[in-house]
Amino acid sequence: MAVQSINIGQIANDGTGDDLRVAFVKVNNNFSELDQRIPVQVDATNLGNGQGVFYVKESDTLQFKTLVGGNNVTLTSTANEITITSPGINNIGFTADSGNYTLVDDGSVDILGGQNIDTSFTDNNLTISIDGQNLVVQDTNPTLGGNLDVNGHNLNNAGTINANSFVGDLTGLVYGHDMRFYVEKMYTSISGTDYGSIDENKTTGFELIFFAADIDYGTITAPADLKSDYGTVAVPL
Repeated sequence: MAVQSINIGQIANDGTGDDLRVAFVKVNNNFSELDQRIPVQVDATNLGNGQGVFYVKESDTLQFKTLVGGNNVTLTSTANEITITSPGINNIGFTADSGNYTLVDDGSVDILGGQNIDTSFTDNNLTISIDGQNLVVQDTNPTLGGNLDVNGHNLNNAGTINANSFVGDLTGLVYGHDMRFYVEKMYTSISGTDYGSIDENKTTGFELIFFAADIDYGTITAPADLKSDYGTVAVPL
């Protein structure tokens, strides 16, 4: 409503102006109009913990900061809304020993462990753990790239062992036989003949002479031309 003027006539008391009631009605209406024109004394406050958009109140004007899009961020505005758009992380390629994958919008990549391998996250740290137990058992055809040092431990429950050479003491059977017996026989054939123990229960004079006599068979390279038959040896080696 526009401000109303009071008609005061041409001269005093000429009867052409507004009477008192009409004049004061206009006065009241003008006060109401002016009261509505005075802005309410207001201020603005940013809420929450984020970045505030209110800047300052300058006289009768509230001033706000302008939103500006950054890298890969765009702003679009309508009469009632401001839309913030970000393409996010997309089209990132991952290549593995077997297969590959391209990450698209709102996608994710799972990091999973395999056999004897576990993966875990603590905060933003990725941990890959390898369980060293039974790794050799799971390889059905293991092959060494160098010498195997068992650090003084035993090799148990072995089947057939193929080797180009062997160094060290051998305990066990070779082709089902205890080779210590044959080695001892070879040693005694070089150093001297040992027939073990013989039952010296002499019952005849011949047996007494036989056990008391020493027989020289010569050597390996020059054996004597003797043949002896002692029967059955009681306790052979």
